[in-house]
Amino acid sequence: MELWRRPRRLGWALLSLMLRMTPQQTAIAGGNFIQQGGVNIILVNPCDSAAIVSAIKAANRAKIPVITVDRGADGGEVICHIASDNVQGGQMAGEYLANLSATRER
Repeated sequence: MELWRRPRRLGWALLSLMLRMTPQQTAIAGGNFIQQGGVNIILVNPCDSAAIVSAIKAANRAKIPVITVDRGADGGEVICHIASDNVQGGQMAGEYLANLSATRER
């Protein structure tokens, strides 16, 4: 998968954590991950916008930039937020399917 190969070619180590925990456990795990060191940037899709704040602030203190994905955070400094417009995505999918079925009817 390209997601894993490209960072290696650039000399980066990509770590992925799937934190299927309570919001409080997620915040603690995030803080522990930061304390281990060797982290250059964090991309996080928080399950709880408030609970992730302590981990983001710990990253800020460690001078580690943070990017949030899909759901923002209620505090801490985030350098970038990446989100999708699910309403627009649904409309686009509906239009595609309508066009596809119209093409097949011809």
